[in-house]
Amino acid sequence: MATNVLSIDQSRVVYIEIGETKIGRISLPYSTTVAELRIQLSERYSISSSTHFVDSKGYPVSTMDEQTIDISHLLCENDVIKLKTDANISIPEKKKSEVASGRFELNVASSNIKEISAPSKGPTIPGSMPAHSTNTIVMATQLDDKMWKDVFDTCSLLCAIRIDGKEPIRAMHPVLEFKESDKYTPVFQVRDNSYIRAHMRNRRMESCFVSNDYFDGGIDLSCPCIGIGIDSTYKQFISKTNEKRTMYSTCVFNHSRAIVELNLSYLEPTQEFIDAIDNVLQQTPTKDDLKNVFLSYGHVYPQRITLGGHLFYTEEHCVKGNVDEEEIRIAAEDRFKTAYLTQTELRLGSSFGNKSKKESSKQDSSIKFEAVGGNTLLARNPTAWEETLSNPIFWRVIEQSEYKSVITLLSKQQQEAISISNENIFINSH
Repeated sequence: MATNVLSIDQSRVVYIEIGETKIGRISLPYSTTVAELRIQLSERYSISSSTHFVDSKGYPVSTMDEQTIDISHLLCENDVIKLKTDANISIPEKKKSEVASGRFELNVASSNIKEISAPSKGPTIPGSMPAHSTNTIVMATQLDDKMWKDVFDTCSLLCAIRIDGKEPIRAMHPVLEFKESDKYTPVFQVRDNSYIRAHMRNRRMESCFVSNDYFDGGIDLSCPCIGIGIDSTYKQFISKTNEKRTMYSTCVFNHSRAIVELNLSYLEPTQEFIDAIDNVLQQTPTKDDLKNVFLSYGHVYPQRITLGGHLFYTEEHCVKGNVDEEEIRIAAEDRFKTAYLTQTELRLGSSFGNKSKKESSKQDSSIKFEAVGGNTLLARNPTAWEETLSNPIFWRVIEQSEYKSVITLLSKQQQEAISISNENIFINSH
């Protein structure tokens, strides 16, 4: 006698049918969700996103509910799981009576069900990418030119980084543009992984900047093209002696989806940026003239950008003495793991010491669990938040590196003119 109850201690072989076509067989653990089964079938048989599962009673399963339903609800006689396309889904008689009585809201075109509007146990993800279900993982290789343009626009990837404040921020006006107006696919690689990492920095900055030390002492200010307009904070040496100082530990749980390389094989400087520089050089430029251009267009741009999402928190540590930074970093990482597992915000203080020198230090730490990328409204529910990263409209910049001055985008003649102008400004100011 056939049964629809899966054994807890073993996998089960099920048989897949789409309409009247027998597709194949697959062995699945008892706890497999419908969403997980869809992913496996997409990889094996390239099933369409317009294909819907049907439960054991013949009712179509909404894609919004696939994450919360296990496959036991789909098993028919002889362990068959059935799917139907949009065009072949019909409403069972019992369901029709429920619709007539107002128990369900159905968007019906002719005799076909397009979507069932019923409360979902899982999170509702706003927005969608064309031709993709929100439960289907979309890889970077699946994006077309329009999708890539949306990613570039949403993430402001063509805008450089300003360093004229206390922390780096992205400029408002783009310094780069695509060479061809109808081709937006960049140079990229799929990067589909996740990892936890903590970073120690002497300055507070957005989480997407902490993965390398460029903005924390790595800026080469010897180049006049970079030094113009940079806030004096970045030119000050930060003492690591016994004086009291503030440090910041930022711990991230990165979920990367793709790495994009910004280069001049498919990009070029915007005409607006070129004109802004020319307008300054045609006069006798002052320090403020050049500074205002960089205020609009930024100082540097990253050549390597990681897209995806991450959960993070930043702690502020008031330290004194030669504190072991690695010890603070590891402790911050451990606290993040605890916060992630418990899905709660933590507030605590702790002290660390350099045992070899018997110096003491105090850290007043505050933890704020936040998200970059994904549906940030779900930051307090990491599992639900992670699922939203399957949709490229939620990808954001989580790491960036290999910075270059925006001046290197200009012609050699323009670069030389800026260098000469900067020297004259320096001489006249002394």
